[in-house]
Amino acid sequence: MVADLNTVIEDLNSDNFHDYDWSIRFADSGTDTNPFTVKEAYILDKNTNKSYQLDTAFPIQLNSAEKTVPLRSYYHFAKLYVPETSALTVGSTLKFTFKTANETFGTDPIKYTMTISQNGKEIFSKLHKATSVDKNARSSVIKGTWKPEKPGTYTITITGKDASGVTISRSAAFKVYNKMLAVRSIELDKGKYINQNDNLKMTPLVTGGTAPYTYSYYYIKGGKTVKIVENTKNSYKTKTFGLKTGKYTLLVKVKDAAGTVAQATQTVVVKPTVISRISFSSNYSSANTRNLVTAEISNPAAYLVDQNYEFTFTKDGQTQTINSTVPYNIFWTPQSNGIYQVTCTLKSGDKVLAVRSTDYQVGTTAQQDNSKILIHVNVINYVCNSYNSGNFTIHYWDGNGNSGEAKCVSNGTAIKKNVGFWNSAQTFNQFTAEIPNTSTGYKFHIGNEWFGDTDGSTAASNTVYAFHYDYNRALYPKE
Repeated sequence: MVADLNTVIEDLNSDNFHDYDWSIRFADSGTDTNPFTVKEAYILDKNTNKSYQLDTAFPIQLNSAEKTVPLRSYYHFAKLYVPETSALTVGSTLKFTFKTANETFGTDPIKYTMTISQNGKEIFSKLHKATSVDKNARSSVIKGTWKPEKPGTYTITITGKDASGVTISRSAAFKVYNKMLAVRSIELDKGKYINQNDNLKMTPLVTGGTAPYTYSYYYIKGGKTVKIVENTKNSYKTKTFGLKTGKYTLLVKVKDAAGTVAQATQTVVVKPTVISRISFSSNYSSANTRNLVTAEISNPAAYLVDQNYEFTFTKDGQTQTINSTVPYNIFWTPQSNGIYQVTCTLKSGDKVLAVRSTDYQVGTTAQQDNSKILIHVNVINYVCNSYNSGNFTIHYWDGNGNSGEAKCVSNGTAIKKNVGFWNSAQTFNQFTAEIPNTSTGYKFHIGNEWFGDTDGSTAASNTVYAFHYDYNRALYPKE
């Protein structure tokens, strides 16, 4: 059995693996008299091919019992802290801190090397001793500083070797800016894609200039600039977006004590609310039998207190309407057999947010379910540049041996996502594909090229991230 730890901790990589304490629980359910035997188990870093062993002797045999085994102690660095790197300017001081674990101490103090490099070239190196040592806890704390002389992107690397001869290193990237006032970027707490009526916190990252600063916040839509607040001392602002969907441009202007003004913009897309599926508590309903009808909502509009769900059931020109303020579902009792068109309309006051329809057959044990599952496909940009997106396809199947293909349709949008194999978020172009509601699994492919070590399960996820990493690979996170 193989478990991908990226599904346990999002954005897990070779560096931040050391930020967590790992253990594995083995259990035998006791449903039979046969013991459960584990002959071997370990964690493998597929980026470095380094193997981490469990702190136990194998084999393990369990019978109606369980056992939790931690990872074997190994010398490593905890997270390398480089605070406020987004505001570091030429001549200011970079401060770093890190802590070791499971060190082997000898007669001589352990020494650590701090190097600074740019574009792969080392420009500074210094030998450090531990700032503090706790031999009982087998750990040390190392702190240091460095003053950059030029702007640019740098990498700091800390390397240490304990008394047993094991060498470990940890790296972190940071940027150095000029001293002049600048708004380097606008940080968004919910990212660039939000839902209707979402609260979005925007924080401008300011460097240089002379404190204190004053801030002015705006948004631009349809060529019109709208003031949110001007000349405030607040270094962040939370804006509630309404029901109007589409692209907004955020504009932040910052003025320092000398009167210098700098500004930056950031794009935000407000996604529409979508009814992704209408489902029924029974696929084999008959007349005069009560059925629970559920509308499944994607991108729900946040904080709506006046939402209303209108379900209509139409057959032979006759329509029955049921309204509910209870999110997503109602009870419906069909009066006669036949095919009904079932429609759910989601409203906020008088404004229609989303509509979806599906057919439902009453009075047969061969119920034909025509509703669909919406699969979200996010393809990394360099794959999109190499292939014709008209060939992007989802292969799906069910438990009865049936299978088929569904075309992926572009949304015309892109997202930033850190999938755990790079040091920063990557750009993915967005597509969607509709597959039958009866599907139990799916897989993304481009012609004869298939992506993913594992299949997507409609019971756990409806999102796939497709990209190349050493070999064809795709993630299926639960989103």
